Parts: sequence; C-alpha cells; structure tokens
Amino acid sequence: GDTVYGISRANGILMNDLTSVNGLKQPYLLVAGQLLKIPGRRKGSAPTAVVTPPARSAGKGFMWPVRGSVISGYGPKKAGYHNDGVNIRARLGATVQASESGVVVHASNKLQGYGNLVLIKHQNGWVTAYAHNDKILVRKGQQVARGQAVAEVGSTGRVDSPQLHFEMRKGSRAVDPTLYLKS
Repeated sequence: GDTVYGISRANGILMNDLTSVNGLKQPYLLVAGQLLKIPGRRKGSAPTAVVTPPARSAGKGFMWPVRGSVISGYGPKKAGYHNDGVNIRARLGATVQASESGVVVHASNKLQGYGNLVLIKHQNGWVTAYAHNDKILVRKGQQVARGQAVAEVGSTGRVDSPQLHFEMRKGSRAVDPTLYLKS
C-alpha cells in the first residue's frame, strides 16, 4: 500500500504539492487503484502514481495491536524527525496483540531507543514492530496468530510514559499504519 508521504518522497516532490494538486485533505486516505497527478511533470513524461492495496490475510486485514489513543501520528514532526509509526497511549501492562499472523523475527531490547521490541514478519513482505514494551511474551522464531498476546505495554526505551510505538513496513519502507488497520 502507498501513502502520500511515500509517493511524494519517491517522486522528489513536496507532500503539500501532491495533496493540493489532487485535492486531498487530511488524513490523506488513499484508495487502492486511485490515480494521482504528480506535479511538476509534463503530460506524458511519467506515469501517474497508482495506489497499491495492503496485504490481507483471509480478508481480515491488520488489527490495532492495543486499545488506546494515538499520541503521536505517522509522518514528519516539528523537531525535524519522521515518526515511522504511531505511538499509542495505553495503561502500563496492557496486552499488546499481534496485528496479523506471522513469525517473530526479533524479541529483545538490543535496538537502542526502542526498549523491549518485538518484530513480526507477515505474508507478502509485511513486518510489524511493537516497541517500548514492559514485558516481551514471545521469542524469536515463534509462530504467532492474529490477536495473540506478544507483549505488555511499558515505557522502556526513549519514552517517559506507558505507550506502544507501532510500525508497519512493506519490505524496508515504513507506511502509515492508520491507513491499513481495521477499526
């Protein structure tokens, strides 16, 4: 699946230019198959971008990993960095669930800043990341089911309150999770 940020970055244009020429309003939801005009290109010089759909498993789609409120959304931030996921405020110890079935490819606190981190590899090149956990409940190599408890919310790593940092990646490219998560 594509995002406005990813399409603008891939084409070397400003996100604001892409959204204004296509009449897109926040939260910039794209639909599979939607055609977008790429500003700054002459007619016929390059194809328009076509939004690709996210991977689906048995038609269910990815689910929210924890119940809570988004306190930091995906995308560029005022401090000059880019949030590659969303941060969800939740109570300390709340259950973090696998967003979709897959295999645990990382379960440790060895990546600086993320605290206790779980990475799950899914079908079709998707990977989900669950960071700042208090406890990790799975191990590397373990098969997990959609909705299975994989961790408990914490405040490890570079955060000062209980929350889950959740990322979705297609290959190595981060995407806005809110565009793919079922309500």
